[in-house]
Amino acid sequence: MIESVVCKQEKALKGKILSNIMLGFSLVLFLVESIPLFQKTIFLTISILLVGYSISYKITKDFKNQKLVSFFGIHLFEMKMELDFPEYISVFSATYSLDNEWGFR
Repeated sequence: MIESVVCKQEKALKGKILSNIMLGFSLVLFLVESIPLFQKTIFLTISILLVGYSISYKITKDFKNQKLVSFFGIHLFEMKMELDFPEYISVFSATYSLDNEWGFR
């Protein structure tokens, strides 16, 4: 029997594009000498954090679910998720679309 299932939440395409644009912009700004180094470093750090973090959900058979936060695939920490135990679970195929909502909720 499976003990747990980990479901990775994909970032929306708009989020990927915007975070990569921000990273590219911050790298260009890092090369400009007229801006203070502290501001360049903060902007670059925030850009790298936005590009690198991801959210996964761990669902266990005893329903002690967790939200897993990772940075470039390295697990950082987990948060307990408060969900009610379902009476039944049905599995079916479905289509879905991603929107601009990604990250912590």
